[in-house]
Amino acid sequence: MGYAIGKAPAADGTGTEPEDVQQWLWSLYRSNKPSIARGGVVTGTSSMEYAVAPAVLVIPAGDSRRLVVPTDRVTVPTAAAPSSGSRTDIIYAGSDGAIKVGTSLPENNVMIDKRRVPAGITATTATTSLLGDRLWTPLVGGTMGRLLTWEESIASGTQMPAGDKTVMSKTITVEEDRLVDFRHFMTASVSVITDPELGRVDWGTVEWSLHIDGALQWTWAYKVENTEATQSFSANRGLTAGTHTIELRRWVWAENRPIYWAGGAKRWAGTNLTALDIGALA
Repeated sequence: MGYAIGKAPAADGTGTEPEDVQQWLWSLYRSNKPSIARGGVVTGTSSMEYAVAPAVLVIPAGDSRRLVVPTDRVTVPTAAAPSSGSRTDIIYAGSDGAIKVGTSLPENNVMIDKRRVPAGITATTATTSLLGDRLWTPLVGGTMGRLLTWEESIASGTQMPAGDKTVMSKTITVEEDRLVDFRHFMTASVSVITDPELGRVDWGTVEWSLHIDGALQWTWAYKVENTEATQSFSANRGLTAGTHTIELRRWVWAENRPIYWAGGAKRWAGTNLTALDIGALA
């Protein structure tokens, strides 16, 4: 220990030890838990297997020590789908770099993905990924990047359902206190209608609210007119270390329900929410 990394060994053989490299890696990454540095995207296949992209993982190896573990591009099998209900698959890896699938996460292993397996399916393309549960490790002074994303599921060109609805509930995990930016976009228009009480109505409204761990953080509303338009809202909040549940709720005025637009020839921006890590609070 204490020998400079990159320096040639001394004549007596003294040189860099594995512990030196492990401490150097600890100085580069902020995470104190098994985490993903890059890659590891999981996709479904036409069978009961998952395709996992190459990744680099960071795993604690003792006090002020880290291992950086590269993994190959692999396809890993999972068990047959349950006959009823659903199952949660955990795709994970440890210090040996082997990608595995189970229903729980072993100690000191990295969770690469968590996926819901519905009853009766025969292909993992029918599973649902909970990407908000992934734990990324930023470089010291860096950002964890995108923590969460949600996209409106109703078809483009259809009216939004009236009333109040929780449209998203996901979790995100931050190992230390972090500042997180929430960005929301909505693309919509309304038809011109005649209401018995209001007369000619050429507008509508959609109210959104974001909740963290059950507590309301913000409410915002968009006035929607009879021309397609994209509107946006953003705000940031400090999150303490740990796992947090993020909920997005939508309320649609029933008298003139907006029409949702996404993609198409004009590549409309759609309606979505993204949570981006800005950086450490301290």
